[in-house]
Amino acid sequence: MKVIDPCTLVLFGASGNLSRIKLMPGLFRLDQAGRLPEKMTILSVGRSPVSREDWLADIKGMLDAKFKNGYDQEVFKRFIARHQYHANPPDDAQAFNRLKETLSNEAIFPQNLAYFLSVRPSDFATIVEQLAGVGLTQEDKYWRRVVVEKPFGTDLKSAQELQSSITKHLKESQIYRIDHYLANPRCKTSCCNALPMPSLNHCGTRIISITYRSPIPNNWAWASVRSSTTPLALCVT
Repeated sequence: MKVIDPCTLVLFGASGNLSRIKLMPGLFRLDQAGRLPEKMTILSVGRSPVSREDWLADIKGMLDAKFKNGYDQEVFKRFIARHQYHANPPDDAQAFNRLKETLSNEAIFPQNLAYFLSVRPSDFATIVEQLAGVGLTQEDKYWRRVVVEKPFGTDLKSAQELQSSITKHLKESQIYRIDHYLANPRCKTSCCNALPMPSLNHCGTRIISITYRSPIPNNWAWASVRSSTTPLALCVT
């Protein structure tokens, strides 16, 4: 398994519903499986000021709600120690300069940065522009990545407009477009039952793998996609 570089995951929208029910529990499971690098910090970015102690208690509440039968306390100690919190008030004109100042503390934050945009789709382009405006997307010495949650536009035109906006500041290799719902039960059932051949319906199909190549992104959200210039694999398992 490839060793992941020391890095900081900057999670925008950390107090939102997606983070609470999907992202935090998912990150915990990755830590439990040994899939997170030893030197990885998770910086949660929210609109309101919250003390680190209160935020860590909130994360514990998320995990308690998700794992009703309990969870490994040794893993929890390691996981919770990764977390920091930063307030980014929407009415603060210096918010992203303050974020840059926070992230500049190399004793706490590894300088390879991945930004996960768990926010309203209308905020995607604005956040990328503001990150770029303070130099937080530059890759002079360390890598920078931006993860965009679904939907990447609502149709071809809006997807192209979003693509045009963010590629003013990012190389294609810096952009990840994901949709964690591609493998949910409804999607799997719909895909399999829609196939016309009896041998390819839900009774005889174990996996569907879709490989797609496109010079530009369209209105589909892609799972585990790094670049639209390389073959893309969407697997429903």
